[in-house]
Amino acid sequence: MTTIIGSLAFSFILLFNTFILQGDRVMPEVVGKDLNGKKVVLPAAAPRKFILLGVASSVKSMDYIQKWAEETTKAFDGNQMYQVALYFAGFTENIKAISQDKIFLKMKENVSEDFYPQVLQVTEKNDELLSKMGITNKNEFYIVIIDPRHNIVHTESGVYTEKKMEAIADWLTR
Repeated sequence: MTTIIGSLAFSFILLFNTFILQGDRVMPEVVGKDLNGKKVVLPAAAPRKFILLGVASSVKSMDYIQKWAEETTKAFDGNQMYQVALYFAGFTENIKAISQDKIFLKMKENVSEDFYPQVLQVTEKNDELLSKMGITNKNEFYIVIIDPRHNIVHTESGVYTEKKMEAIADWLTR
């Protein structure tokens, strides 16, 4: 009897470690400056909520941000069905052709003032942060879903499609 209970306990611990502890990547702390010039630290800035984080890390990937921003804002911002905070971050440290100040001003001129707090410029440790988030292609735009426990639970990349948006909505309603 003791052997059976011990075997069951061992099996439970093994399953717990396999499926619970190792299932998600922990979101690294991302420090950026919003378009109002205020420091924002993610994921701490949105406690007890899912976070949808749009990530652009090259000039090419920034081409995708407009459509994704429009569609995710339309679907999730202010929608009581989803407890989600939306952020878009330009990881600009590795963009050498343009100064950081010019990138910031360009980001600012393309965004409505209402969304300044949700758009961030991240200028430090870009390669390390992107790697920890599982972002492998800097020329792609990524949407990262972070759960309320600060785990990365799902990622979409590339051009916006309705199928990708449906996958995001599915994750947010689990």
